[in-house]
Amino acid sequence: FIGPHVKLALALEDLLFEKNFECPVCDKKFKQWVVRGNKARLMGSDKDLRPHHEHIDSTKYDVVFCNRCGYAALMRYYGPLAKPHRDLLKENIYSKFKPMAEPGMKLSYEDALIRYKMALYNAMCRQAKSSEKAYICLKTGWIYRGMQEQLGEDVPADAPERKELLEKEEESLKNALEGLLIARETETPPIAGMNLTTLDYLLAVLCVRFGRLEDAMKLLQELIRSTSASNAQKEKARDLVLEIRQKMKEKE
Repeated sequence: FIGPHVKLALALEDLLFEKNFECPVCDKKFKQWVVRGNKARLMGSDKDLRPHHEHIDSTKYDVVFCNRCGYAALMRYYGPLAKPHRDLLKENIYSKFKPMAEPGMKLSYEDALIRYKMALYNAMCRQAKSSEKAYICLKTGWIYRGMQEQLGEDVPADAPERKELLEKEEESLKNALEGLLIARETETPPIAGMNLTTLDYLLAVLCVRFGRLEDAMKLLQELIRSTSASNAQKEKARDLVLEIRQKMKEKE
């Protein structure tokens, strides 16, 4: 007989592997569990592109974190740092950071949230691009959403803990929206790994969420006219246009 915890561990061992890293701030060599891209089966995604993988929330594992000096960054941005940036991080984070225990393979949402907060703090300290900070905020919002899902159906929608997590999700997504709008005007695609059509769709979804319906409509109309957008992207954009028109009618 294999108990449920053993089954979970076996499943995680199939989905994760230990990857070698070297911290660009303190030079520590360490290993961290990361998701096997060829093992975690993608089941779908939320409108704001949050992926759903079978048996695992891959978002939890996307921050590389040095538990000796506190350096953290999304996997996409992890790599060598310019000396001025290293100096800023050593002065503002490393000099004050208390080493933390490594949580191991089974990363909780609480563990992941600490890593995302550290990634954002690091990005702010080293004056990262708007797109990087916004992308961290987007994925932090996904972490808060995962925490809400973890509460289960027994916790009602008006429960204080669920409402608090929803408020934090919305705050993170609003920051993501503002940062990505700035990045769209000031940076050259790909932006946070997204081409312009994918970015515009994501921005439109976030605009709809926060009631900026006219802004969303402009983005979607531009996407639909785009010669680089795929038929699938245009079809999703048209569906969202219909949703926006319905919301506009309800407001009248």
